[in-house]
Amino acid sequence: MPAKSVSKEWLSQIDLFSGLSKDQIKRLVNLAEKKRFRKGEEVFRQGTPSENFQIVQSGCFEVFLFDEIMKIERPLSQLGPGEVFGEIGVLTGETRSASIRCLESGVTWSWDQKRFVDFLEKNQKGGLALARTLAHRLNASTKARQIPMEHIAAHQVSAEVVQLLPLKVILQYEVLPLGRDGNMVKIGMVDPTNLIARNTVLSFLQLYGVEWVCMSRPEFEQFRDRELRDLAGELAASEGTARLTISYDTEGAMDRFEADDSPEVIQVFDQHIRGAIDAAASDLHYEPGPEGVRVRARIDGRLVDLAPPLEAGDYRPIVSRIKVLCDLNITERRLPQDGSMRIGFGERVIDLRVSCLPTPRGESVVMRFLDPSNRSLKLETLVLSEPITEWVREQFMHPGGLVLATGPTGSGKTTTLYAGIQARLEQDPTCKLVSVEDPVEYEFSGATQVQVNESLGLTFSKILRSLLRQDPNLILLGEMRDRESIQIAIEAALTGHFVMSSLHTNDAFETITRLRQQGIPDYLIASCLRGVISQRLIPKLCYACSIKHRPDKEVLTRLREVGVVGSRETPSVWRSEGCSNCLNTGSKGRVGLYEILAVSPALKSGIEQGASDGELQSIVSPGDFLPMRRYVRFLMDNALVDPLEVIKVFPRRVERSEKVIRGALEASSLAPGRKKKTVKRKSAKKASRKR
Repeated sequence: MPAKSVSKEWLSQIDLFSGLSKDQIKRLVNLAEKKRFRKGEEVFRQGTPSENFQIVQSGCFEVFLFDEIMKIERPLSQLGPGEVFGEIGVLTGETRSASIRCLESGVTWSWDQKRFVDFLEKNQKGGLALARTLAHRLNASTKARQIPMEHIAAHQVSAEVVQLLPLKVILQYEVLPLGRDGNMVKIGMVDPTNLIARNTVLSFLQLYGVEWVCMSRPEFEQFRDRELRDLAGELAASEGTARLTISYDTEGAMDRFEADDSPEVIQVFDQHIRGAIDAAASDLHYEPGPEGVRVRARIDGRLVDLAPPLEAGDYRPIVSRIKVLCDLNITERRLPQDGSMRIGFGERVIDLRVSCLPTPRGESVVMRFLDPSNRSLKLETLVLSEPITEWVREQFMHPGGLVLATGPTGSGKTTTLYAGIQARLEQDPTCKLVSVEDPVEYEFSGATQVQVNESLGLTFSKILRSLLRQDPNLILLGEMRDRESIQIAIEAALTGHFVMSSLHTNDAFETITRLRQQGIPDYLIASCLRGVISQRLIPKLCYACSIKHRPDKEVLTRLREVGVVGSRETPSVWRSEGCSNCLNTGSKGRVGLYEILAVSPALKSGIEQGASDGELQSIVSPGDFLPMRRYVRFLMDNALVDPLEVIKVFPRRVERSEKVIRGALEASSLAPGRKKKTVKRKSAKKASRKR
């Protein structure tokens, strides 16, 4: 029912209508409807049609986002008297972008979409004033995010720049490379808040710095329809890349070797290093065997052949060269040796951690590449869900206590810890960080970082004893290796320091069990533990060739068994067939799977009382625990992971009946009450004669 009694003076003070005349305000008054809401009542939910917009007259309303998969609410803001909500959806016709809930009983004035649009069509000056107000709001919003708004027409977009990203990525995520200045690429985004789009762009531009700007959807669509496909097809699909010279830093001097002018051994070794770097490998393996020495690289967690096998005679000089560059003993072939070297590759400086291990057929050599340009130290690019990113960030903002990153070897625990430290130091640069690492993989400005050196007696435990005298606020332990290091870390956490470390456990709750097994009393665990971040790494789908389809029956059954998909759900999934962008593997890079446990008062009490893993899981609330299965579902729905890779992470539950078990025991002659038969062995000669 139209509300004739709405105050014209009050409505004219609302910024959205500040440019309207008295007559226009009067017409709006006649179109308004008064609505009352009780405490806790939802005004509307995100994803529903935008049928009206409203202005708060009294009370308080909360704006929040709700993640249907992870069942998490993320509050955005609160609205009081005079504030407007829902007007963008009414004008664009898009569904609600957020949810609104009444925090305190309140009253709003509502305008129906059809009536309001009719009003704008009949009052052009009113529409212009409204457009001006919305433009100012957009400008203020983009400035607050430090993302400027730019026009595509202001840039000379070239084919070379456009082809920095696959055409499918540009179209799917509405992003566009606008220009390149040296090593910096300017990327325009229709939706700058889309973290998945950002992460996808960064995965293709690992060797570049990225500057983000905002562009309008109509302008992007116009450019897409008129110019984009022509630009994307101008350059040849494949072009030869320039050969880069590899330089080795030996004893502080850069010893340069040109591939074409160097001896054969140097040339072969340089080719292996170059091939591993070009493939974004994390490790290079030399594996002696009966059929020669395999040369393999670990790419996205998988070992693949990088070059043809080497003959033993050709391999020995390569091992000697590696040892010389790492300052190792080239005559020692019977004992393991560890070392490191630094190489220059173009404008990049890469550290290599080298391990030599004797085997019956020669020394096995593994080199780990520590490339800062390939390591993202932003939580936003590691944890792809914005509400979960904030949840992880909170774990690193405690004033004191212990936070652990857990998971198997190579699951990205150190990278997560580094990203958390970076976020903490950005928020509070006055903190002092002291770390104990083996090795130091990333250097923080203003931090005291100590590298373990077992050969000199500089062990974890010896460093930890002296650590607290350095007056740190933050302490990073690369790994809690034994009971002594765990005890020292807990003592530091109990004395007011914030301690971060890693531990090898399978899930968040198993971490508590592992601490108990190391002899740490329950009351100490409850007192110091603040949170656990458990993680895995699995291959990430290639965006250039991924397609949507329905899962196979067997795959769907497995997803239901492990709890990723509901018993009655049949969701669409994404698979990649392989293309030139992913070297026909179907995957490009890796993505983290996260499980987060925040220690709440209820959980703390359960730990103190010695509750088991199962009991602790029943105690914890959904707001304090994110199971990895829920995060995996989020990644699947956003075309980030292949379901075949997902089911490898979760173990298959094999249920065997008592009858099956008894049959297996009887077959092996181990059933209770049954005598084991003795089998007489025939001599080899008789057996041969019988055959």
